[in-house]
Amino acid sequence: SQWSRHINQQKIMRMAPMFRNLSIIDLSYCLKLTDEAVDAIVKSCPLTEINLSHCSQLTNSTIYTLVEHCKNLKSLNISSCRGITEIETLAQSSWLSTLNC
Repeated sequence: SQWSRHINQQKIMRMAPMFRNLSIIDLSYCLKLTDEAVDAIVKSCPLTEINLSHCSQLTNSTIYTLVEHCKNLKSLNISSCRGITEIETLAQSSWLSTLNC
């Protein structure tokens, strides 16, 4: 969407503490989204669903953060995230019921 082009690490880092009750978030096509921003979000929110599709700057660091901090996560979309290659790490996570790569 149009707004996703304006989301960046600084904005997410400022907003993340306000997301304490957020359980579902769609950050697809946020081309400026970084691993550090995802880290800030998942440490602030009890996420059950997250869409990170087409976030081209994300790396395996995001996967490790999700595995460590998102035990309530049920649905994850990381399709077209070329920097993420550790798919098997997620596939082994028994708490994740839906994974789109």
